[in-house]
Amino acid sequence: MEKQHSEQVYEAVGTEDIDIAADLFNVSSRNLGTNRNCLVPTPGEIPDTNAEAISATVHAVQPDEKSNFRQAVQPDEKSNFREQPGAYSSQALSHAAQSPQAVHLTNPGAYSSANIVVGEDIISYTIPPNNFHPLEIGTEERKELKNQGYTEGLINSLAKTKLRYPLRIWLVDNSGSMKKGDGTRLVSEFGGMFSTKPTTRWNELLDCVEYHAKLAALIRAPTSFTLLNRHQDRNFSQKFDVAVTTNDKTLIAEEVEHVKRVMRNEVCRFKTPLTKRLNEIRDSLKNHKDELNAAGQKVVIVIATDGMPTSTEFMGDQISAGNAFVEALKELETFPVWIVIRICTDDRRIVSYYQNVDEQLEMSLELLDDFVREGNEVYYQNKWLNYALPLHQCRELGIQDRILDLIDERRLSVFEVRDFIEFLFGEENLPCPVSDYTNFEEKVMNLVAMEELHWNPGTNVVSPWIKPQKLRKYYGPKRSLMMKVQDLFGKKK
Repeated sequence: MEKQHSEQVYEAVGTEDIDIAADLFNVSSRNLGTNRNCLVPTPGEIPDTNAEAISATVHAVQPDEKSNFRQAVQPDEKSNFREQPGAYSSQALSHAAQSPQAVHLTNPGAYSSANIVVGEDIISYTIPPNNFHPLEIGTEERKELKNQGYTEGLINSLAKTKLRYPLRIWLVDNSGSMKKGDGTRLVSEFGGMFSTKPTTRWNELLDCVEYHAKLAALIRAPTSFTLLNRHQDRNFSQKFDVAVTTNDKTLIAEEVEHVKRVMRNEVCRFKTPLTKRLNEIRDSLKNHKDELNAAGQKVVIVIATDGMPTSTEFMGDQISAGNAFVEALKELETFPVWIVIRICTDDRRIVSYYQNVDEQLEMSLELLDDFVREGNEVYYQNKWLNYALPLHQCRELGIQDRILDLIDERRLSVFEVRDFIEFLFGEENLPCPVSDYTNFEEKVMNLVAMEELHWNPGTNVVSPWIKPQKLRKYYGPKRSLMMKVQDLFGKKK
């Protein structure tokens, strides 16, 4: 690599980044020379570095430095990074990005690449006041939720979550691996049935995010969505909100349409910078920590991802990047947050990784597969229960209840079954299933009869929420002695 071009070194990791660099600089990738970790524009191929020709300029680094190619400014910003792009701190670059005047960076390579954070929006979060939206769910909204199959108990839980969780933050993985084709898309069929179609992980997540944007708008539950990486179309911001900054229904409906446009026009690329995104959430919540604790409130963080975390600080070092991710989660243990990890792959290696992360933390995490896989897990443990779609969507939203953590882990005890049914149907003080099972079952089946039938992913048939025969087999007076002992001591199946 020639010294005279050192101020024009733009690092790229892998061929995908080379194509991205070529796109940003309006040159063909074949005109870009590569040298292991670095990419050097061929002399004469770099356009004038004004805001129209290039929306970003990266720092100059030596070939052996482990720095990542990133954008620095928005395309419509008026900053000019001129002929000698230098390695500046993130603070200096942020200032340059906001300056309406031309900026001339000097002293290329002067700073460590570890100090440079460029190429993404500076992301912060807003927590609306408690009285920003009505705390109750209105009659029309309840009717729509009932039409979608939500039980009275789930609707009540949605209402409570608005007060308990004033903000939901979704971290949406748009890394390159999300283009893989092991995702699942639900297709509605006649008679309440669903079929499943193979699709990309991104399309699976797209359906999920679009639904939750619509749900947030319906019940007016403030929700922020953040892409892990900048959108491929620089006209779209990296973070987009629903019902966070406005309580006008018309404007909220427009926000939902914006979510659809952002998701449907994205092309997945880059890596998985989960740690960086978590640290931004932490920094945003610092000023709200005491106020949230005093009000007994939490912020829900939904991490929707298909891969292990990566970091520009530990390029190629997965172990160090993973340790940094765990440390970021441990820092959040001191914050009022509830974390859901929505896994967007059936790769058991990834699932095992997040299970191991959960074991390293003092706070509990909600680990969720997609609806079908999660439904099969629930059915394996609790065959009396139909794990219907509204229940899964409530868990994705971040509704937190001790009993929800157990339904896919083991067979519930007889008293846990009563707790779950009270939660599901919004009923209190059901008869004791041990001393008065007959009355208990009668009350339960009356509640079930008032609800719609749902597709059961565990059996692939449309059925009630609860099967009386299975309920009686596992929890009735004639259940086996072994089951009675398990209920008494809370042992697993």
